Amino acid sequence: MNAGDDSFNRGAAEEMLRDPPKGTWIHEDGFNLIVGVSTAGPVAFLLLPFTLVWSGGSLLGIYGTQIYSGEFDPILSLFGLPFLAGSVFLWARTLMSFAGKAEVVIGRESYVFRGIGRFGKRTDFDWAMVSRIYEGGSSHTGEDGQAGSGALFIEGKTRVKIAVADASRAYFLLTALKYFRETVRL
Repeated sequence: MNAGDDSFNRGAAEEMLRDPPKGTWIHEDGFNLIVGVSTAGPVAFLLLPFTLVWSGGSLLGIYGTQIYSGEFDPILSLFGLPFLAGSVFLWARTLMSFAGKAEVVIGRESYVFRGIGRFGKRTDFDWAMVSRIYEGGSSHTGEDGQAGSGALFIEGKTRVKIAVADASRAYFLLTALKYFRETVRL
């Protein structure tokens, strides 16, 4: 599906929902419909060594030497703040690539959750006001022939972005959300 393509094959969607790809799920918790995808992937094995070297080298070199010597250097500490911020970002991205998830919860309080387990970020939106669900930000095609590995957008009163790196998972999420947009009314 292309970024601006709102066409939708209901029969193909129903077939996909009956047999979702690995790393995806749909379930109900009694009040809500939850459509989710794992953000885990092989990039984790590239990110981990880089993150260890980046954070270990920069933080130990800047802050570790100060702790070891027992002397505080305010200029060096300020210089280290971008490296500290970079380390926090890299660790969050690395952990998401090992065990993260993105879930769209459809119910009276609809929201997108991105995180690990119960820890993460929640972005609320109004399912009843959703006008469009589409993919954008990528022009390549995955191994399965589906466009993907970009960002999905849920548009209504607000616009919510969901980044999914795996093409088949992104396509599943896009298809499931379009299907439920036609079938689930609150």
